[in-house]
Amino acid sequence: MAFSTATAEARPKSWRRWVSVVGPGAVFVLSTVGPQDLVANAAMGASYGYSALWAFVLIVLVRFAVLESSARYVVVTGESLLQGYQRAGRWVVWMIFGALILKRHLSNMSQLLLLGAFAHLLVPLPFGGSAKIWSVLLWSLGFALMYWGRYQAVRSVSKPLVAFLGGALLAVALLSKPSPAGIAGGFLPGLPAEQGPYAFLFLLMSLAGSAAGAMGNLKYATFVHETGWREASQLKKQRADLLVSVGAIFGMGALIQVAAAAVLHPAGTAVVEVEDMVPIFSSALGEAGRLILGAGILAAVFNVYLGTNTGYSMVTADIWHKCLRQKASSGTQEAPSRQRAYRWFLLWFCGSPIYVLFTSWKPVWITLISTALVVPLLPLVLLVLLRLNNDRRLLGKHANGWLVNAVLLGAAGAACWLAWRNAAEFWAKDVSRLFG
Repeated sequence: MAFSTATAEARPKSWRRWVSVVGPGAVFVLSTVGPQDLVANAAMGASYGYSALWAFVLIVLVRFAVLESSARYVVVTGESLLQGYQRAGRWVVWMIFGALILKRHLSNMSQLLLLGAFAHLLVPLPFGGSAKIWSVLLWSLGFALMYWGRYQAVRSVSKPLVAFLGGALLAVALLSKPSPAGIAGGFLPGLPAEQGPYAFLFLLMSLAGSAAGAMGNLKYATFVHETGWREASQLKKQRADLLVSVGAIFGMGALIQVAAAAVLHPAGTAVVEVEDMVPIFSSALGEAGRLILGAGILAAVFNVYLGTNTGYSMVTADIWHKCLRQKASSGTQEAPSRQRAYRWFLLWFCGSPIYVLFTSWKPVWITLISTALVVPLLPLVLLVLLRLNNDRRLLGKHANGWLVNAVLLGAAGAACWLAWRNAAEFWAKDVSRLFG
């Protein structure tokens, strides 16, 4: 009897320990699983059914290697990641800084429009301009939380917000009545029959290159630095945090992929934009599906708004104070959200896009342009990280091993290929369309 009592008491304590260890990773999940991630996984499930699940496992593992490498540098050296990037040259930091300023402005225009659109879809106000009013209300709520509460406030709400999004995606997946045998078979590697406008390997390389080399990966190392994990003895805690968080990213992506495989793939329905998802799924899942998925996507947009703006304000403030100012001290270890520039950059990121409410612009075009602007930087971000984490003078025994180096080199190659393909397609299609 004593044994069973001890076991029963140990289980909740163990569960609480796993939940409590998630800190910076929860905020990273908040900033990562957004509407475009849902669209990408829904498109994969709609095109290839369950047979692409193994590929998503591969993509998540590659992302784990990139995030672990960047966080390991911060924890072992005590420097912020951008201080490390400065070692490769001041010009690298300037390029990242400029790209983040412009990309965040464009991405926030898209997020502002999507917030209002999905809130209006769920709760339309009984007068004109409902979507715009919802945009301003939700935007202001998030801004207040980030401006006055800073990172700690965002971190405190990150776990319930991520849990709500995960619960909504789980409900959608269950309502879609997926095949357990199909899901199990989907984790067995193999090339599925080609379907849709894109080859499977093209989609795989694109997703791997963008996930592994994404500029957003800089945020996790910044969150780790903000948390105060700056000693090698804290590596175990940091890796546990990352493991749980990447597991959450995988779980949510896999759930929407499973739902699309069950509902959209048999019907041959394609998903192109996030605005398509609610009407497409609701036709198969009914009113409950519409409400749950609509609330989930609204939560995803709001989550990304909080996480990305908090993270990028911290990253840019860290760059400004520690790398770009002439009087910056390389030895300062002040938390990024406590630096003076944090609020100034947050004001720019959240205030500058408001004018988009008075235009007829569509989120899809804004997203495409903002993505195209930073794609050429993805290989650079990975290659500099590779160089930093092989410097044994800085990391000693914690430098990269051959497996991590191989993964980073492969991801850098995928990012280079992705940059070339996107640049070629952007020039051939979009530029020619603009200039005739």
